[in-house]
Amino acid sequence: MKPLKLFAQILTIFALISCQTMKSSDPYDSPQSTISTGSMIELLQPLDFLPGYSRTFIQSGQPQTYSEVDQRLPYCQFYRYEPPSAVQTLRSIQPDLFKVTASSQTMEIGTTGVSIFASIGYSGRRDRDDYLLSSVMKLSSDLQPEIVELKCAVLDESDHWNFLSVNQIKATLGELVTITLPDQ
Repeated sequence: MKPLKLFAQILTIFALISCQTMKSSDPYDSPQSTISTGSMIELLQPLDFLPGYSRTFIQSGQPQTYSEVDQRLPYCQFYRYEPPSAVQTLRSIQPDLFKVTASSQTMEIGTTGVSIFASIGYSGRRDRDDYLLSSVMKLSSDLQPEIVELKCAVLDESDHWNFLSVNQIKATLGELVTITLPDQ
């Protein structure tokens, strides 16, 4: 009886140890890390804004169109502020150094999978709630004042959600963009 009790205690200890999360020594691996005000974001190559869009997309270090972006994987987008008439032409963002003037994280709720009840206007329980988790950096540049924001996001289920860490944002932008934080 005693060996069985000792075995159960050892098994419990191993179970508790295995449940502990591993902590990274890099603070920029944490979902609580942000690209802070005063950071510098340098775009290293031109990116196009297609007709009809005031944003350009990057995923896995590659320029993407809206239809190519997989929202379930991290992606980033530069936004430009412009009159509606300008949106009808092909425009671009040129290599430049942008200063982060404000930084925040936002969460928007959305739904995937339309149920039959949703299609007839039922507003009760939905199939699955997803969250668009975004890190939003307001940008400033003397050369391109129309470029106002860099937003990096991921769409995920409510029980898995987490904001992108600074290192995940850097990996998403790849070699197209460098980020220098004030404390680096």
